[in-house]
Amino acid sequence: MDNTINLLNRKKIIKCPTCGKEAKNNSLPFCSPHCSHIDLGKWFNGTYSVPTFEDPDGSEIIRLNDEE
Repeated sequence: MDNTINLLNRKKIIKCPTCGKEAKNNSLPFCSPHCSHIDLGKWFNGTYSVPTFEDPDGSEIIRLNDEE
């Protein structure tokens, strides 16, 4: 019984994705506003990106509109 209570009361430690330090409640999931700004800068300059399918001639869009 004691072990079950201890497992439930443990605080999960979240590591900052930028520097690896323990994240703070006011900046989750980062440890500080500084690290969150570093991460945002990586999105802005293209270091991070979401892969997409590019349709250079627009034929896929036309085909989808014709199906409706």
